[in-house]
Amino acid sequence: MKKSMGRYLAAAVCLSLLSGCLYSPRKSKEIAITLPEPYVADVQILYSELTLQGKMERLAGDGLRLFVDSPKNLSGLRLQLQNGELQASYGELAFCVDNTVLPADSALALLRDALRSVNGATLAFGKASSGQALQLANEHGRLEVLLDEERFLPRQIHIPELGFTAKLELPEAAFAG
Repeated sequence: MKKSMGRYLAAAVCLSLLSGCLYSPRKSKEIAITLPEPYVADVQILYSELTLQGKMERLAGDGLRLFVDSPKNLSGLRLQLQNGELQASYGELAFCVDNTVLPADSALALLRDALRSVNGATLAFGKASSGQALQLANEHGRLEVLLDEERFLPRQIHIPELGFTAKLELPEAAFAG
C-alpha cells in the first residue's frame, strides 16, 4: 500500500511539473518598428468629409511627400513637408512657404506626425499581444495602427478622436529582391 501510494504521489508530482512546463506563459518578444527611407505606399486618407487617394513617400528626416490622384478636382496636387518647408504644386502653380502655416490638424500634418510616432515604436508579442496592432499616442491623440504581418509596416493608421484614417497599400515591387 505504501509503495502504490508513493507511486501515485511521484506520478502526481511529475504531472504537475510537466503541466507547468507545457502551460507556462510565453516570454514576450519585442520588435522595433523601423520605417524605410524612402517609404512609398498608395494611400487613401479619410478625414472629416474629405477622401484623398494617391501616393505618399516618407522622406529622410521625417519629410513627407503626397501626390493626390483623387478627388478629380485635386488630381495632380503635390505636397511636400521637409526641412521646415511646405512645398506645393498644382498644374502651373507652385509655391514654397514655412511649414508653420500648415495647420497642425491638416491631413498632411496628421499623416506625417503619425508616421513619426510609428517609426521607432516597439511592438511586443506575448501572452497579452493583440497580433499586429499597435496602440500609440501623440499630440493629436490615441493612434491605432495596423501593421503588415510580414514586414511590420503600417497598413492603416486611425486617430479616433479626429476621425482620421489613412489606409496604406504597400507595393510589392518595393520589397522585391
